[in-house]
Amino acid sequence: LVGLHLGPSPMASTSLSFSPVQALLGGLFLGTGSGLLMLFSGKIAGNSGALKSVVVGEFDVSKTSFLAGLLAAGAVFARIMPSAFEAAPLPTLGLFAGGVATGLGTSLANGCTSGHGLCGFSRLSPRSFVAVPIFMGFAAVTATVKSGVYSVGPVVPVVPPVDGLIPLAAGLAAALLAALVPVALFTRQGSHVREAAVGGWVGLAFGMGLAMGGMTRASVIGSALSPAQPNPTLWVLFVTGLLTTFTIYRVAQHYHKMPQAIAAAGGRIDARLMVGSAIFGVGWGATGFCPGPLLVNLGATPVEPAILLMLAGVVVGILSSNVYGDALDLVMRVLFDRPAQGAVKS
Repeated sequence: LVGLHLGPSPMASTSLSFSPVQALLGGLFLGTGSGLLMLFSGKIAGNSGALKSVVVGEFDVSKTSFLAGLLAAGAVFARIMPSAFEAAPLPTLGLFAGGVATGLGTSLANGCTSGHGLCGFSRLSPRSFVAVPIFMGFAAVTATVKSGVYSVGPVVPVVPPVDGLIPLAAGLAAALLAALVPVALFTRQGSHVREAAVGGWVGLAFGMGLAMGGMTRASVIGSALSPAQPNPTLWVLFVTGLLTTFTIYRVAQHYHKMPQAIAAAGGRIDARLMVGSAIFGVGWGATGFCPGPLLVNLGATPVEPAILLMLAGVVVGILSSNVYGDALDLVMRVLFDRPAQGAVKS
């Protein structure tokens, strides 16, 4: 890939458009990554959960290598496809507050667009069936209010993929597959070596899908969530990723007899889930970044002030989630004589 360069100059701001091919390819990459993490390790590909484990010091080799893969994907795509990124927003207090909301909300709800959306839906999790509509709804309202436009405008133009993207995607897919073969053949199930290798592989594939599909550009998310200039990119990528993840989860469930591929009965639908999802939706809608794309952007521009500021906000939100959760428990006890309940894996 050395010397390969697709699209405009790095971090260029480009006009909004919809490339169905790029959205489909992005969904296939990230859906395959999230599905294979379940198939090889029996784990959920949750971006916010992986980030939280590092922030709170709960070391998990799979999650740590997953985050490293996301960062590596950003570094690679900043080089080979700079049009996957756009000029960073100004480092404002509002961006920091959006980061706090994102970190706090995903910690309380125990998931984000990947953990609840792709993986939770694929596990048929009742908690995720509640969480996703809540954070999608709050994100849409927030993005609409931020845009200041409340009527439906023209849909963004449909464009072909970036020149050279299809052979690039084919080459990346072949390289990823080739890297996975020795992991499958020569590492032992459950070993630290396999956990690290699979986690890094999944993070790399997932991050490539986010960049390839346009999810690393906050303007694409904003236009998908608000009516001013409707953009189907997010929805095509999400549905493609979900169908891919769901299919691999069914293979894991029925052919590999992995109980983790289906949600256990009794998951609590509680105040932390619902309030956390709403808070996350506000943060996502206000900034256009959820944890995965934020980390891919960090890999692409590791010293960008706006990205670092929002990440700092996410960290603050994660670290404050226990205090906020305890306060929410207290409110629930006072109002309804019952706690808000603790986080339950979806």
